[in-house]
Amino acid sequence: MTITPPGARRKKRDPRSLLKISVSASKPLAASWSRIVDAAGERGETDEVRLPLVRSKTKSLIFSNARPYSTLSPAHAALNLPPRPQHHVWKAMNRGSRISLALCIALTSAAHAQSLPPDPQIVKTLRHNDELLLEAVHRGDRETWRRLTTSDFMYVEEGHVSRRAEFLSELAEDGYKALIIVDYEAQQIGDTVQVFHRDDVPQRAGKQSTKDSHLLMTETWQRVDGEWRLRLVHTDRIRRNPPAIALNPQDIDPWVGTYRNGDATYRIERHGLKISGQRSGKQPEILEAEARDVLFQPDNLYVRKVVQRDAGGKVTGFVDRDENSDRLWTRVDR
Repeated sequence: MTITPPGARRKKRDPRSLLKISVSASKPLAASWSRIVDAAGERGETDEVRLPLVRSKTKSLIFSNARPYSTLSPAHAALNLPPRPQHHVWKAMNRGSRISLALCIALTSAAHAQSLPPDPQIVKTLRHNDELLLEAVHRGDRETWRRLTTSDFMYVEEGHVSRRAEFLSELAEDGYKALIIVDYEAQQIGDTVQVFHRDDVPQRAGKQSTKDSHLLMTETWQRVDGEWRLRLVHTDRIRRNPPAIALNPQDIDPWVGTYRNGDATYRIERHGLKISGQRSGKQPEILEAEARDVLFQPDNLYVRKVVQRDAGGKVTGFVDRDENSDRLWTRVDR
């Protein structure tokens, strides 16, 4: 990033007097910028400063004593300054405002930072730490979790947030094997590493099942006092299509028809032993049966279509049921 204030005197704009200061985007130094801004203000360098902006239609913020605040809308809006027409910007800014400007510069510089693959040794260290933590979950090993997490650690799963004290209090030996890390990816920005790892859930000893369970972990690791500490974990279960049951035409035909919800309609059709559904104005979609009177659209696993019947067994509609709500479609004809 470059700050370019023209010469100290407005009377003469000598391009050779331009001061250009470049700062590494990965090391924003707000305190240094604050001192630069303060020094410039004390020396009366009130001419102009241009700050490049990232991903903005406005190419730069411009601070100049040649124009009042009211004509500097980008800078004015960014710093939330009251209108003070006819005042020099540098001299009108108190120390707090100059520090705010320095922080804006620092944040603009930080926005240029790009995430990079971390050093392989860092990845090796973090993966080893994750393996220790996954094992510690099932051993009730609170000390390992306490040692490798920050004091403000948070664990998020299925919409529930556990703070560090609550999370540690719930750890207990359960006799299960630890999750198995199968994919591990990391990106680093400074002293922060964002980690993604996909884990397989091993079969439980003594249990027979067709379980095919996988978890996706999103983690934030930070280097604190030279040591890597886990600050945040978000766990999400990777959903897979349920096994579809085989149907015959007699099972499918009762569902065929048109259904209405408000101004929208939905049509279910049978094509041999295949089922399709089409909402008005949309493309047809494939439907499969998870159970009798329970339909789903492959790869849209948050919604089920639950067929509704009256006391005589006649289909009267279906409910679009997601994880939080039901939407009733009433049958209007065949």
